[in-house]
Amino acid sequence: MDQKTNSTPRRPYLAYLLRLWQVETEDGPVWRASLQSADGVERQVFGDLACLSTFLAARTRQEEGVTR
Repeated sequence: MDQKTNSTPRRPYLAYLLRLWQVETEDGPVWRASLQSADGVERQVFGDLACLSTFLAARTRQEEGVTR
């Protein structure tokens, strides 16, 4: 049986399980986050949402092939 190849270019794709929780600090409540890759191999923990955002921005630039 013939297998057809998909001629559509593969688009970059990232999948993560996102966990968010709030902790009390001396400066008030802060959101913490963790990302786990869909395959469960990679896990990142972030001290605040700004760090999470920075990580995601860097990963998406990487996937687009853009360097800054």
